[in-house]
Amino acid sequence: FVARVLRDQLAAERFREDGLVELVEYLVQKKCPIYIATYGDDRYMRGIGGVLAGHALVKRYMDVAFGADQRHFTFAEELTGTIIARNSADGKRYHLERILEREGLDGNDSDVMRSIMLIDDDPYNVHYFAQRGCATLVPESPHESARRAADADILRALLDDLSGTAGPESEKPNDSNHG
Repeated sequence: FVARVLRDQLAAERFREDGLVELVEYLVQKKCPIYIATYGDDRYMRGIGGVLAGHALVKRYMDVAFGADQRHFTFAEELTGTIIARNSADGKRYHLERILEREGLDGNDSDVMRSIMLIDDDPYNVHYFAQRGCATLVPESPHESARRAADADILRALLDDLSGTAGPESEKPNDSNHG
């Protein structure tokens, strides 16, 4: 029991340090839908007693990060779950299709696709989402653009722009000022 409590405290600190809690709270405030799309599915570690995997493991981590009564991340196979855990090995195509379905969005509408952002560390997944027209962000990337996007104010401006909640055009930076 003590080891579990300590592990949970360390995980909660890590989520806060990594900015996950702040990012999710910001997106919730902006009323942006948020999903967790993972290849870690429910079949991992099947048959090993007491081991969490897939949906249950992600839900547990989110409960640690946001509190046991959190409602940001839930799992259900029906159209209400915001945790999609399936080892589809397809660039997360399955996950994107479930998100589009659950949100009632047209995956052929380029404006809709530009409003979706994938934050992922797998180049294959990022490539697929970028091909579909989605915005992508790769944490801990060696590229300068990722380092700049790690700045909280820049990330918020990017998210505001994607969600359509950015200020008037006069407040947006001029493209000629970007290098």
